[in-house]
Amino acid sequence: MFRVLGFLTGGTSPKRSDVSKDDLHADTLGGADRALLELASQRKAKGITRELLKIHSRLARLSDFQPGKETNEIFSRLVSLCCEIHDTETVNKVFRDGMVQAILPPLRKMCSDAEYCLEDHWAKHITAAPSTDEAIGRLKSFTYYKNYEDLTRHEICAMLSAHPVLPGKVAFIGSGPLPLTSLCFLEALKKRALPGNRADSENVRYPANQSLIPEILNIDRDGAAVESASVMCAKLGSLGEGMKFQCAPAGGKALDLHGFDVVYIAALVGGSQNEKERLLHSVAAKMREGALIIMRTSWGLRSCLYPEIDMATEEMLQRVEICSVVHPYGSVVNSIIVARIRSRPKPNGDTNGSIPLITSFAC
Repeated sequence: MFRVLGFLTGGTSPKRSDVSKDDLHADTLGGADRALLELASQRKAKGITRELLKIHSRLARLSDFQPGKETNEIFSRLVSLCCEIHDTETVNKVFRDGMVQAILPPLRKMCSDAEYCLEDHWAKHITAAPSTDEAIGRLKSFTYYKNYEDLTRHEICAMLSAHPVLPGKVAFIGSGPLPLTSLCFLEALKKRALPGNRADSENVRYPANQSLIPEILNIDRDGAAVESASVMCAKLGSLGEGMKFQCAPAGGKALDLHGFDVVYIAALVGGSQNEKERLLHSVAAKMREGALIIMRTSWGLRSCLYPEIDMATEEMLQRVEICSVVHPYGSVVNSIIVARIRSRPKPNGDTNGSIPLITSFAC
């Protein structure tokens, strides 16, 4: 799932930080000017830090994270702050602050809990519609439905750069109660066109395996989320045809992913680098060689909302070959990693000469 709180972005593009032209040409400045720039960077970092701490304090005082005026306002401010574009040194100063380091884990947990509340609220609202047409109308009236289309379009384009044929079977780990990415992806597979396309679909059809009926398996460890999503998709009629569901933990033994062309891992599945590495190890072992994994990550201050993944570690590169990494700058919050499952080592240890290698970065 898009994994962004629906009440966060407010439908506007994030603003650029107040970086002056002098910041952009700092390499040409003298010592005094560099000192002024450093002072300006420190002031910006302190201001961001104060705001993050204030937001965390306000969230901690809420009795719950159900959608409402105050909850919406606080999270909207949080995402607006985190989506600002700042220079690397300013961002590093923020993340080096001890108080920021202390609040990041609980802040991300609050975001996750609030996102679940929002998705569950909308899933029930859609399910309660008196007809299929009304249910579809409610689904597409969700204020941030276009954000999901935009993110999915980014991901499909990155996926097609790695393998220029649309997949037949996709699995989404961490789909939640409102599987909007899966629905957008499924619609794209059925139409063989990018999500949100408004042109004549006959002119934008992508190659696909015609022998396969498009299918997306939505996987979540939360039984209530699986039930809520399943009931909602049944209400959507033909739009939900092809949506399958399974209640299982991300690395569970019951998962069989060998028959899937693409496996998604949601941004909030795994809360640390070590957890992400263990998860990738487990998921990759269940997939066939050459299949693709799409992982959602973050960059810059957006890492306050979602943990950033370092794909250049030995543990990661032993399992997958990185095809592309995409960092959107607009209202799409998540970054995208597309990776290919590596060949398994032969019993005698022969890997056909393959070595861990990052083949390309598309940023």
